[in-house]
Amino acid sequence: MNPLSKNLLAVSSEPELFQSQKFRSLPGVTHVITGRQGGSSQGKCSSLNIAFNGWDDSRNVRRNRQRIFTKLHVKPDQVFFQEQVHRDTISLVEEKWAATSALSEEAFIPQTDAMITVRPNIVLAAKAADCLLIALFDAHNPTVAIIHAGWRSTMLGLAVKTVKKMLTISGSEPQNLHAVFSPSAGPCCYEVGPELLAQAQQNQFVKPIHFVYKNDQSETGKRRLFFDLWAANRDQIRSTGVPSESIDNAEICTMCFHEHFFSYRHDGPEVGSHAMMIWLQDQ
Repeated sequence: MNPLSKNLLAVSSEPELFQSQKFRSLPGVTHVITGRQGGSSQGKCSSLNIAFNGWDDSRNVRRNRQRIFTKLHVKPDQVFFQEQVHRDTISLVEEKWAATSALSEEAFIPQTDAMITVRPNIVLAAKAADCLLIALFDAHNPTVAIIHAGWRSTMLGLAVKTVKKMLTISGSEPQNLHAVFSPSAGPCCYEVGPELLAQAQQNQFVKPIHFVYKNDQSETGKRRLFFDLWAANRDQIRSTGVPSESIDNAEICTMCFHEHFFSYRHDGPEVGSHAMMIWLQDQ
């Protein structure tokens, strides 16, 4: 077992890939979380950056993506990324790319932060560098979803809305769902301003209980405010009826483990991104 977490299993080192220890053996579905080792990119994008972000060489990104796809035995025209605009739009993906592929900079679902599919061999992919990524799987009526849950989408209740839409599409029940949380900025490090706590006072989806004040250890002794992105999204998913034991949180902070995952807050601008992917297998 890899040393990062009891919940996350390293399944490849070149390229660096992880799976949920708890749910990796679920029949009919495959998921994976990419790390940042084993790629071609340099600098803050070193080395397995999967994002066409404008500062990494696009040729490196294509090489990195292809290396991952080859390892996973999927084709580029099966893989769907999303634009990720920090909103609550959910898209249903029903067909493979007709004229392009995930090796193209233009190949993404626009204006979307969550995707759902009932089609086998369509790979849903989301990217992040501190935001939380969530993969959902309906074990009763095979359906998968992926969510990009930064603080803005979390405040908009994207996790709740995606679960409800997924259940509507599948006709299933919440007890049949499983959720996997990627590494992200954890409550140990995800510092926010008091204005976000003020928003939570009136928010339907995020509550003050999801924030914690800590005393600064410096001489100033200032109280610092931290947001628990994990708990906020866990509670959203639980509110739909999904059992707690069906939610698997990696419990890995990207800011603490920045050697293995990309972190905007640790490395600053022009950093790369890791990915989470999920797809249904042919029955």
